[in-house]
Amino acid sequence: MNNYICISIPAEKFLKHRELLENKYKKYLVEVRMDKLGYIDMLRDELIRFNDRLILTIRTLEEGGGCNHNPHEILEAYRKLMDIRPRYIDIGIAIDKHLEIKDQAENLGIKVIISYHNPYKTPSLRILRKIYKRIIWAQPHAAKIVTMARTYDDNIRVLRLLAEAEHRIPLTAFCMGKFGRISRIIAPLLGSHITYLSLSEEEATAPGQLTINDYNLIMEVLHR
Repeated sequence: MNNYICISIPAEKFLKHRELLENKYKKYLVEVRMDKLGYIDMLRDELIRFNDRLILTIRTLEEGGGCNHNPHEILEAYRKLMDIRPRYIDIGIAIDKHLEIKDQAENLGIKVIISYHNPYKTPSLRILRKIYKRIIWAQPHAAKIVTMARTYDDNIRVLRLLAEAEHRIPLTAFCMGKFGRISRIIAPLLGSHITYLSLSEEEATAPGQLTINDYNLIMEVLHR
């Protein structure tokens, strides 16, 4: 299974770093967080230039993101994202009508990541397994499960889920927060599908996210 590096960036920072993403980091996937829905129309033409390596994501407040719009507005926003024809759209399993959004995207040839984000805690392994089965039941192109680590032990449950996964549908899984940073390093070694990195600590899209420079240094040491 392929493991991809993805630079995650807030929509409001995209234009600032567009040239860097086009040139220095042209071999990586790019996730643009569209939580502020007004940026969809504003950036449409610019994003189209990246569509073959683009992941477009709307993360709600419930999932630890910044989107506080109602379900109807979110549904309409996803339809606008589909017009850009990204490589993937990421749909939170907590989003109303996520299966309807998935079907519409697939009809347009867009791959779908169905994700579970818990910004508060890491559930038990039993619950994580149920969440994973629910995502797999929906038959997306890829699955993503991310939780908040409150202790280092929380990483073990998520990494165990990753190790158990069939990977028939690629799975990305790791923990957020300062206690979860270790899982972001180990997860790719266990087959996690996508590694999400930031350009800088200040522009991270999730707590504990590694910068691309830090990640590359760590991987260089590990592979000596």
